[in-house]
Amino acid sequence: MRKILKLSSVLLLLLALPVTGVVPQTHAASTALTDRMENVIQGTVANVKQVPGFNRPNITWWAIDVQTATGTVEVRIAPTWWYPSLNIRKGDRVKVTGFTPPFWVVRGISGLMACRVEDETTGAVYDFSNFRKWCRRK
Repeated sequence: MRKILKLSSVLLLLLALPVTGVVPQTHAASTALTDRMENVIQGTVANVKQVPGFNRPNITWWAIDVQTATGTVEVRIAPTWWYPSLNIRKGDRVKVTGFTPPFWVVRGISGLMACRVEDETTGAVYDFSNFRKWCRRK
């Protein structure tokens, strides 16, 4: 019985490896893709909203919908307890550097987690490069 449990644990680990490793992704609105699954998109903010977290729905997140040349992308910025308000408004022009977390890839969730959001209209910058492990450190 122990050997069966060990074998099943090893098989589960092997099945999980391709998901947790660096896998190529195809993000419709991506203009640049790097080896760390980092995407850079530019566009106009279509909506600024507060949404529940995917893994923890009791935690509310700031999110923006960015309208790009190839479609609309939802970008998760940060929990609302980090920022009580955002200096980003509907209609602002933004440049977002972000990634798709492995958890989202497994669950089929589209969108980006922000590493850096630059509001080209107001000059506001939200940089999470040092906090999120999948963000490239510059």
